[in-house]
This record gives sequence, C-alpha cells and structure tokens, in this order.
Amino acid sequence: MRNVVLIGMPGSGKTTLGKKVAEALGREFIDLDERTAAKEGRNIGDIFMESGEGYFRDCEERCVREVSLLHSAVISTGGGVVLRKANVEELKRNGYLVFIDRALEKILESADLSSRPLLSGNKKRIHDLYDQRIGLYRACADLLVVNNGSWESSVQQIVDAVEGMPGER
Repeated sequence: MRNVVLIGMPGSGKTTLGKKVAEALGREFIDLDERTAAKEGRNIGDIFMESGEGYFRDCEERCVREVSLLHSAVISTGGGVVLRKANVEELKRNGYLVFIDRALEKILESADLSSRPLLSGNKKRIHDLYDQRIGLYRACADLLVVNNGSWESSVQQIVDAVEGMPGER
C-alpha cells in the first residue's frame, strides 16, 4: 500500500489531520519535521538558526528518502518540502500526495506561528511563502483537501479517497 503524504502551508493542519487519518486507516504516522529534528538532535528552530535553511533542507531531503521507502504510512511533511523537486519525486514514487489547503486567514487565526522558523515574528512572511509555494502544492498534489471547516470532514475526505484507490485497504 502506498504512503499518504500530507503537504501544505505551515499551520494548515497536516500534523493534526495526519494523526487522525493514520488512526482511521490503522497506519503508522510519521511527522517528517520531528524525524528530521530527532536525527539532528535539535529542534527545527535551532537547526534554522544555527545552520541555516539550506542545511535544514539537506537534512529534510535525507529524511524524505528514508520515509519514501516505507509502505502504508501517513506522513506529515514540513511546509517547504515541495521546494525541492527531488523530494516531490521521492514522495510520489510510493506515495499519494494530499495538499491540505487552508485559508491564510484561518492559519493566522489558529496557528502558533512563533514556533515556525520561517514565520516567527513576521505575519507578512506567510503571505510571501504562500505565493511562492501554492503553485508547487497544486502541481504535485494527487488530491486537494480544503481544511477550513471541521477537521472531521477533512479526515473523512482523505480516508474516502485512500480507501477508494485500487490496492488500498
């Protein structure tokens, strides 16, 4: 069975939805940012601050290669994973990419952006990142799920799509 890979903006709900989807499908949940941080022995903010974004993206790419070898996992990615074509190719090789699209207003209302290295202290930056990434998310997604209402509805859309795929479930 293919992995279910959640992509989207920081604060769009990838981790929350990913955990719920994994539970509903009886699959392992993997948070790519947590995995990257664990491999580095420091949190994402510290990696960005001490080593820079380029270094973080290199670490993230190595973790993408590892998780792409798995089967049947639900993987929540970092918002910038789509910035590298190699990441997208690896994730698509054995994964079904689901773009979690959440309105920027909703992200700004509900997400704690202070813990996000590229967003802390700069709400305008989220608009810049959205403009930079929206086309990438849409281009590589196999499914788009709008997450502006209840998380239950978003989870059900993903579960229904996965269960409807040949060879799944």
